[in-house]
Parts: sequence; structure tokens; C-alpha cells
Amino acid sequence: MNKARRTFTREFKLNTVELSYERGNIVELANELKIRPELIYRWRSELASQEGVSFPGNGNPKLTEEQETNDCFRF
Repeated sequence: MNKARRTFTREFKLNTVELSYERGNIVELANELKIRPELIYRWRSELASQEGVSFPGNGNPKLTEEQETNDCFRF
């Protein structure tokens, strides 16, 4: 039997990243939130590299205008 995949809101991710910087122990924070510590590290790096467009939702990355145009012409 497969477990249902959990989804997290953008606000939850942002709050978690903020808490991870305030606290020193990421493993402890992850245990409190019942998530894997790897998620927190991934969210932190994503926020640092793509601050304005990080966590777009539904697992779909935010495309630039050029990428959207290119996708329209794919066959």
C-alpha cells in the first residue's frame, strides 16, 4: 500500500525556512513538524537561489517568458 504524498503550502515552507535559521537544530525542527530534515535543507537552498520565484506550487517550476514561448512551439 502506497502512502499519499504530502503537499506543503508556500507559507509553510517559508515559515519552516525562517524557523530553521532562528533555531540551531534542523533535525529537531524537522521532528517537530513531522518532515524529513532533507526537505528543510532543500527549501533553504531553493529560497536562496530563487528568492522571488521559489515555491510556485503544484510542483511546476516558474517559467520565464522565453521558456513559455518555447514550450508553445514544441511538438
